Amino acid sequence: MIPPKGSKGAQGLDLQYQTNILGPFLFTKLLLPVLKKTAETEPKGSVRVSWAGSLAVDMTSPQGGVAWKPDGKTLDDSKSNDVLYGTTKAANYFLAYEFGRRFGSKDGVLHNVRAFFFPL
Repeated sequence: MIPPKGSKGAQGLDLQYQTNILGPFLFTKLLLPVLKKTAETEPKGSVRVSWAGSLAVDMTSPQGGVAWKPDGKTLDDSKSNDVLYGTTKAANYFLAYEFGRRFGSKDGVLHNVRAFFFPL
């Protein structure tokens, strides 16, 4: 869940970023043709992708939900591991929402985005 600070994946990016954002995106993108084909023959809304949220979005992500470096491409590794984890979970929520918005009505696949937001 929260690897040692500075952990990198095989592509040299932050391990939490790769696990919580890039992994789910790539997995869903690669499955999309199969999901779309299945949705053509199944009842509407029965083929779905559930994007997992986390309480960390509320508890540890920074103001605005993400902590990127000024380049906007990598996580701000000057933040604590907890904040980086919350950032990746918040970013995954935004990714899931956008993925569903772009593909959901076109592919016949229900994209369920669930985060655990609690009013403070």
